[in-house]
Parts: sequence; C-alpha cells; structure tokens
Amino acid sequence: MNDTHEPPGRDQPLAPGQQADKPLLAPSTRRLARRALLLWLALTVLLAGLQLQTTGALPSPLDLARRMGELLQESWLFLVVPPLVIAPLAGMAPLFIPRLADFAVDRWALGREVGINMGLFAFMGLGLAWAGVGIAYALDGTDPWDHMPGVTPPYLEGFVARHPQLRVEKINGVYEVNLTHRETGGWLRLDGRALADAEVRLERCTTTWSATDFGGLPLHPKAECRRVLTLQRTDEPVRVVVSFGTPVELSFAELRRFYEDWAKAAGFEASFSGGPARWDFVARRDGQHRHLHVPNGRSPGPSFVLERGGRRPPTSADLVDAEAEEAPDR
Repeated sequence: MNDTHEPPGRDQPLAPGQQADKPLLAPSTRRLARRALLLWLALTVLLAGLQLQTTGALPSPLDLARRMGELLQESWLFLVVPPLVIAPLAGMAPLFIPRLADFAVDRWALGREVGINMGLFAFMGLGLAWAGVGIAYALDGTDPWDHMPGVTPPYLEGFVARHPQLRVEKINGVYEVNLTHRETGGWLRLDGRALADAEVRLERCTTTWSATDFGGLPLHPKAECRRVLTLQRTDEPVRVVVSFGTPVELSFAELRRFYEDWAKAAGFEASFSGGPARWDFVARRDGQHRHLHVPNGRSPGPSFVLERGGRRPPTSADLVDAEAEEAPDR
C-alpha cells in the first residue's frame, strides 16, 4: 500500500517572494491590479456622473477618454516609482547586508512584488483622492473636471482647440492660468475665463508703452515690456493686456512704494491687497479706477500686468465679475 502525502502547506497562500512557477507578476499583484483597474473605471463613471449633475450634460466618449488620459498622466508616477526603487534595493541588499545572502528567498521577486504592490496601493489611493475632490466640488455646484490636475478645464477646451500654438496651465485653483506661447516662449498669468470665448494673440513686445496707455498709471522706470496679449470677443472692444518685467535687483517693496507714492502725489486713494505673492493695486479718484496686478511679489524682479486704458487686468477669479461695474471707466 502506497502511502502518499501531500507536501505540507501546498494549499497555503504564497508568501512574498515565493511566486508559483516564477510568473512576472505574483498572485497578490494580479489581484491588486484588477482592483486598481476596477477602481479607476469606477472613478471614470463617477466623474462623468458628477459632470451630469453639475452641468446637465454627459461628456462624449472621446472627451471622457481624453480627460481620463490627462488625469492618468498626472498620476502614473505614483504607480511606477515604488517598484523602480524597491525592486533594485531588494535585489542588491546582500551587497550591503551580507547576512541576507543566507536567506532562501528570491530577493528580486520579493522586491518586485512588494514594489509593484506598493505602487498599486498608491495608485488606488490617488484615485480615491480624485474621487473626493470631484465630489467636494460637485457639491459646490462646480464641474469636477475643472479641478482635476492636468485636465484641460471643459470651459477652455474650445479655446485650446482654436489656439494650438498656446499652452494653458492651471496654477492657482481652477481659473488662474499661465498662458505660454509654444514657439516664442514667455508667459502671462490671467483668469482663464477671459480666454474661454475669445480669439487671442500672445506676442513679444514691439510697442513702446507710456502712462497715457494705462489711464495715467505710470510705468516703473525700470520696467520692461515682455508680452502683449490681445483678446477679441464678438461685438466687444479689443482688450490688450501687457506684462512687464523688472530687473532682479528690484524688490516688490520698492515696486509697491513707487505706486503708493504716485497715488499719494496724484490724489488717488490707493491700496495693495492680496499676498503673500499675488498682489492687486487699485487707485480710485472721482469714480475712476486704475489697476495693476503683481503675480509674483516674492520673486526678485517682480513682474506686473496692466490692461490698456487702466482697467483691471483679468488676473484673478473676481476680475471678470467686476467688469460690468467698471464699464463707465473703459
């Protein structure tokens, strides 16, 4: 009579580093990969549903695929960095700790399994974070896609399609963006909603500007024109926004003092508001308003933005809303 015995522990779950038949991905990794895929598919459905709730319209399949692709581009490092770091460290561990060479564990397999699993956990955690962001803003009545990192906000998709030579990057929250020309470089910071339905040109400066162009608001003697943005909307006057730079030896405190001294001498009631980096200067007198925006007050040689005519430049969330109030001063 043959008494055969199964090897002990044959049906037990494999420990890390003990992969059956040495597959590329361990069983635990394959399970986590399936769960990560399901979670991101659920995130896709959730964001589409939140858009329907907030805007009353579902994204087209192509728009949905493109937006999720942009979101994945912002998230993929969380997936790949852990295995790229942990697997080599585990494999080379005996070089630094000789006693580890005595353990009968495939260190490369162990490192690969642990690293990929950690990457998948981070990837799933990030998906949950994006879901939380989307839900939070949807409860506030905002399209969740506007707040997804790396995703072109839906209100700017038409603008980006019409202006392939320009790159739009969200910087502060949703609506403040950097506008950059892909060929000539340079940048100008403004409220993205000013771009949504406009035809735009972003050009290097070729014009000499003076206080007359900005409603009497003087230019700092060391200011140098960098970029000119022209915005044209149907049935509206052309708007021209100009970005100026200053030399690195000039501080924001000096720039601020220059405009406060000018306002005092000219009889304007003036003030700077904002901080710690972004500042708005407003000068008022007899119903007139003059405005200047400083997007980088912390940097040596701060830049500033003016709009032709002295109106408030479209540079923060409340600026577009203020245009109607300032119409008489155009």
